[in-house]
Amino acid sequence: MSEPWPLVLVKWLDHVSVDPWRVVSDFEDEPHECLTAGWLVKETDKFIAVAGTSSDHDGETTVCCVMVIVKSCIIEQRTL
Repeated sequence: MSEPWPLVLVKWLDHVSVDPWRVVSDFEDEPHECLTAGWLVKETDKFIAVAGTSSDHDGETTVCCVMVIVKSCIIEQRTL
């Protein structure tokens, strides 16, 4: 099996949800910096999709563990 997509490493900022009540002046939460590695299976003007696993199933190439990352959140992307 040979994947037709480039293998990439993406550094990106993830959104953070803060649920408990907070005093605004004490608010210190920030986006989390993340690293995602995998096959770049789709790219549009707005996002990329990186799959962690691929397989041949019934003659079709399938993928799972797909992370869709908004391009405006990407800090760095490189091909491995």
